[in-house]
Amino acid sequence: MSIKQIDPQMLSSLVSVKTEFGHDVPFWDDGIGPAWVMCDSMGIVGVIIAQTWETAYDCAIDELLPDGEIPPLDFADDHEAVCWDEANSWRSGTPSNPALKSPVAAHDLNGETLEPLTVELVKKLGIKLKFSNL
Repeated sequence: MSIKQIDPQMLSSLVSVKTEFGHDVPFWDDGIGPAWVMCDSMGIVGVIIAQTWETAYDCAIDELLPDGEIPPLDFADDHEAVCWDEANSWRSGTPSNPALKSPVAAHDLNGETLEPLTVELVKKLGIKLKFSNL
């Protein structure tokens, strides 16, 4: 049985996400929409509040993924260019997240997922979300 996606629209803004051990999980609240979670091969990258999957993915690139490598002025060959494209994405601007400095975001070459954050998935991941009016 599938559990509905968490929709914090009536809850105000997301103020924190913690693991079951009390460690902070990065998050980004785009202001409106349901909750999404991005994971990579190492675990949770972060939680995003956004209206659509596409917006959530853009927010993850801009505000949650770690800094990537600035590309060289000229790639040695097409293979090098393709490898850079696979491992990095340009951010849409300067990140608001103070921990990030680069206009480039790095991707996990072992894979990433972005999926709706359901109550079932919150339990499976062992995370706790706190909203401003709770």
